[in-house]
Amino acid sequence: MAQYFRSASPSAGFNSGPNKHQRSMSNTSTGSIGNNNTNIYIRGLKPETTDEWLYNVAKEYGTIISSKAIIDMPTNFCKGFGFVMYDSEREARHAMDGFSNMGYQVSFAKVRPSTPSFPIPVRPQYPVFSHFVPFPINQAGTETVSTVT
Repeated sequence: MAQYFRSASPSAGFNSGPNKHQRSMSNTSTGSIGNNNTNIYIRGLKPETTDEWLYNVAKEYGTIISSKAIIDMPTNFCKGFGFVMYDSEREARHAMDGFSNMGYQVSFAKVRPSTPSFPIPVRPQYPVFSHFVPFPINQAGTETVSTVT
């Protein structure tokens, strides 16, 4: 099996845009998009692993919807893991067996809801007084704001 090695040159085209090994998700025949049993997580990839290498190895096990080796941008090397989404659960399980036999740690990818990395401000439940507002507010409240001319 051919190995693909990353060039040190950023102009080599690695990770310079969308993954070219992705298929439109609307083209799937099984409708299994979003099914956690079609997306696999592969751990133990070598730093030299590229998207192309992962795709070429993974395609032996079935129809690939998407594949991605996770790359550290400052070093341009693989962080040691990647993901491959197959068209069916049967193909994904076949790939898990194959990658496992090659010595990689493989599991179904876990989908977690996205959480913000910063605290979300909570709106106060008490009235907010605006003593230093630079324009007048009508007596009815904040529904209408008039501007000073």
